[in-house]
Amino acid sequence: MSHTVEKSLNLLRYLPRVCLANIRNNIKVKKGHRGRGQHGGDKHGAGNKGSGQRQNHMRLGYETGNNPFYLRFPYEPYYKGHQ
Repeated sequence: MSHTVEKSLNLLRYLPRVCLANIRNNIKVKKGHRGRGQHGGDKHGAGNKGSGQRQNHMRLGYETGNNPFYLRFPYEPYYKGHQ
């Protein structure tokens, strides 16, 4: 056998075995509830009241202070049904 195989087998011989008799609870585990940081008490989710007012998205086609592109030109009946 090669040197690395012998080395790994020797390591396995001296490692502690894992069985049901050896398993016990880890005492160092911290139990408790983690907070949600600075946003824990806010009601800014999509399902809460006024969530639409708290969004920063402008409606599609809106241009701040300008006439929207789709309203700049008059309606042409030639394109009716092909838009």
